Amino acid sequence: MTDVRPPSHPRLRRGGLALLVLVAVSAACGRAPRAPSTSKSPEPTGRPLAVAADGALWLVDAETLSARRVLDGLEYDRPVTLSPDAGALLYWKHDEVGWDIWRLDLRGSSPPRALTHAETGGCRMPRYSPDGRRIAYLRDLPAGLNVATAEGEDHRALTKDGFRDAPPSWSADGRYIAFTHDPGERVPLGTAIVPSERGGVFERYELASGFRSVVEASFAPRGLMIAASVHEGGAASSRIRVFSSFRDFTGVRASHRPDSDEGDETDPRWSRDGARLAWLRREKGGSFVCRAYVPAVGSPFRAAESVELPPGADPIDWSLDETGERAAVVLRRGEERFLVLVDLATGRTRRQPDLRPIACFWNP
Repeated sequence: MTDVRPPSHPRLRRGGLALLVLVAVSAACGRAPRAPSTSKSPEPTGRPLAVAADGALWLVDAETLSARRVLDGLEYDRPVTLSPDAGALLYWKHDEVGWDIWRLDLRGSSPPRALTHAETGGCRMPRYSPDGRRIAYLRDLPAGLNVATAEGEDHRALTKDGFRDAPPSWSADGRYIAFTHDPGERVPLGTAIVPSERGGVFERYELASGFRSVVEASFAPRGLMIAASVHEGGAASSRIRVFSSFRDFTGVRASHRPDSDEGDETDPRWSRDGARLAWLRREKGGSFVCRAYVPAVGSPFRAAESVELPPGADPIDWSLDETGERAAVVLRRGEERFLVLVDLATGRTRRQPDLRPIACFWNP
């Protein structure tokens, strides 16, 4: 069988856009030629930052920037996900058929094990539920959003659509899951009810229409608020909007931001308490991490802080810590890839000296 290299990771290709849907519960960068020397690195302290780099999975200590390799031998670097208690790590692994989702326990000596066994297509972009008991993931062939237990049992296909390269997002109460449609489809923003662990009926609600696209949806860690990167009407660039509802998404409003020349705004991330929202902004002159307090629904909001990232570098993945005060950003400059940690209050940036990452994950 001829070895066909999988397509590039989606964060390295931003030409296509996807549309958002919600559900509720009742890219090729191969192994780098060098490996960092971490033989004397101390154990990370606090909640670690998970990183995929150099054909391996790493845990990075945010204070010392030391990296500890927890798994190697991966053919491709792909996104990773930490469990809410930081006791397990989900990653993708490519076999003869396609991608499967694997789990690595970080608090013991158990070997990694596959949670999916795709016979056609592949399984991608897993995300833990807030209680850590379930996972949601996307499939292709057949396409759709799926859920399973965290042990890889009771797999259920919830939809027959969904953009495989954009991660789903759980609501704080575990009832809803946001996901996006395939690029190019003109589908309105929506929500649906998904079977619970004891079974149930799948149901779908339409939320809003008129968007060219909705990308990178992210549920707030409390309440029913969703931040998303949205293209509207004839707008040339994307903007962050916050959608909120108080009755199962039957009446949605949006926080509008004034039109500006600030460039594309993408990849929204929430602080743990849900009071602040951060996102990436790309301009011709550079890239920034922005942060704002979330106002009442319907009111405009602007960035309270904007931290410029290293010049000439394009962000390809990023994550906030639990406090929402620090950000980890994976950057690409030409053939170079590197990881920086950003203090959003002071603007200080620190570069991890060894890794050539493609993805990172910190706060669920």
